Amino acid sequence: MADGSWSGENGLRLDRAANAAADDFMRRSAVAEPRITESMQGIANKVHDGRLIGLEYRLKGDDSLKRKLATDLLEDSAVAPSRVLADIKDSIRYTMEIPGKSYTQGVRQAISDLQVKGFENITFKNTWNSAGYKGINSTWRDPVSGQVFELQFHTADSFVAKMDGHTLYEKERLPGNSPDELAAIRAEQSELFGKVPIPRDAGSIRLGAYGADDLTTAFGKDADAGARELPSVADDAGGLTDDTMDGAGGRADDAPEGTGPSYTDGRSGGWGGAGWVERPSDYAAGICDSLRATPNHIDIPVMSRNTGIDESVLRQVKSHMMRSQHDVVIQPGEWKRGRFTPRDDIADLGDGARKGTLNEAQIKEFRNLMTHEYVESRLMKAGLPYLHDQAGLWRREPDGTYAGGGRYSPKSLSAAGAHDLAPNPVRGGFGTAWQKLGLKHPKTKLAADCPISTTS
Repeated sequence: MADGSWSGENGLRLDRAANAAADDFMRRSAVAEPRITESMQGIANKVHDGRLIGLEYRLKGDDSLKRKLATDLLEDSAVAPSRVLADIKDSIRYTMEIPGKSYTQGVRQAISDLQVKGFENITFKNTWNSAGYKGINSTWRDPVSGQVFELQFHTADSFVAKMDGHTLYEKERLPGNSPDELAAIRAEQSELFGKVPIPRDAGSIRLGAYGADDLTTAFGKDADAGARELPSVADDAGGLTDDTMDGAGGRADDAPEGTGPSYTDGRSGGWGGAGWVERPSDYAAGICDSLRATPNHIDIPVMSRNTGIDESVLRQVKSHMMRSQHDVVIQPGEWKRGRFTPRDDIADLGDGARKGTLNEAQIKEFRNLMTHEYVESRLMKAGLPYLHDQAGLWRREPDGTYAGGGRYSPKSLSAAGAHDLAPNPVRGGFGTAWQKLGLKHPKTKLAADCPISTTS
């Protein structure tokens, strides 16, 4: 519009400021797109008979994005446009088409290649076993620009159904639909996708379909080492006690962001639910809440300059430690879901890294921690739990309970979790822990800026 605002169908509007924010968001997407597209084409070319289709639509249209923004603002007028835009993950989007006969294997290969290249998974939704839409929708973060993009995996049949159903999808999203209208739209969608052939095992595709045994070759375990039981040994950092353990989990998903308190009183009376697993100190809570709520493009470059650590490493560790929720084992058979509980010493390091107040020794300590957390997060994304839930690994208190007792190091590779296999968070490097599990010491020397690959 002449005054700088935007007007769309069904009375949707954006004022001048919101419209300008949307335009800036799209400009940043357009800058990041060429490099991401090149990577996606390379990954698709490695998949047997795989190809990217619909590349002419790889950038979301201005009106489509503004319609989404205006609809969300209409539903909640108090939310800032920048917050809504931050949740839009398909301003850049791709579709990889793979024949049904090789679909499952092809998708798994593409996922592996994405992770090897450093792309961080944000969401992964497999709906092949659902009654409606058929396909896999995923979103990823580019390690260079930090830009989030969408990648869909389809067969030729599911893609045709998706395109035929696009009008229904747009109708479903418009404000003002009655319950009867929504029910009719969804019934049409179910009928349309019900005709799509489902590739063999497509519904079983997920991120992290690997366990410790599948990772053995990559970690260089001796062929004759076997699965022998090893004596209990202390963790290289001095034992996994309350002072050294930052949580214990398996599957991790992006948690909602915000600036309010991160902990809620769980249903069982403990600290859990939508926030931290346990209640932290007010000091650690304040600093980590501030770090978590600060957009990555504001604090990550500063922390990188102050510590010399690569931005992509810091970005992934921030997501892993402060924004992602994990299923956390508290003691044998007991789990809670939440973010890792922040500790005062970690809060000190994070605060110093963004303020530039860390001395040389503290920067080294921060680097060791980031190395550990980065590798740990990659192993967890590959499907390895943070720590395994095995009774024999827990120290009992004199009264027979496990509370506060801490853990022993694992006795065998099958009992080792991501925390056990990641570099030492205090001293750095792999120490003797790997050798005691029957693994070859990698003797990997990390680069000064800590850009670790999955092959290191």
